Amino acid sequence: IMDTINNLAIDYITQENIDYFGRKVDTLWQIIESKRNPDGTFGILPKWKILSNYFTYQPGELVAYKARRKQGKSVIAMNEAIDKAKSGLNVVYFDTEMRDELFFTRLLSHMTQIPENRIKSGNYSHEERKILDETMKYIKSLPLIHEYDPRWNRNNLVTQAKILHNKGKLDFFIFDYVKDTSGKNTSSVEQYNELGYLCDAIKNDICGSLNVPGITFAQLNR
Repeated sequence: IMDTINNLAIDYITQENIDYFGRKVDTLWQIIESKRNPDGTFGILPKWKILSNYFTYQPGELVAYKARRKQGKSVIAMNEAIDKAKSGLNVVYFDTEMRDELFFTRLLSHMTQIPENRIKSGNYSHEERKILDETMKYIKSLPLIHEYDPRWNRNNLVTQAKILHNKGKLDFFIFDYVKDTSGKNTSSVEQYNELGYLCDAIKNDICGSLNVPGITFAQLNR
């Protein structure tokens, strides 16, 4: 039965969009040339330019950073978010770790170099308050979206990303970070599979399907 159905599909269904690869060459070469930078680099550069020796951020591609716990994954995410937003890209930062309030105080500290505990407590000078006010004014102008949800999963990640992309608000995607958010007691094999499915959704359903560059983070085990 299945062979008969497959043969019917072969006989009667045609895909007019499939053509010889050679006919794509001119268009592909134009795309490649358009992604070159004046300094001889290609694509969207990482904030730390030395990393461009190994990769740059490409539309449709996902870069995954990995590190042990408390080794600065979110610091890298925040640095890249601000760097890309400053360049004019619409940055979407989906977060499993930091609520808006915590993200905001860390962001202010990062941008002003005023220690976070002093920002929270109000123990800053009059001049530092002026710096904070100017920084907050600047943050308001940035095309940056930060959404916190400790239970991000494949479905709501992809749905929300597509909604934002359709509204023209997604040029660069950040997810901090890939982990099991189900809250269920699962075996190591089930957890491994779930992490793979989540990473696959970010890579293919968000970055690949929407043709945007993305970065995510994974925590090494002990």
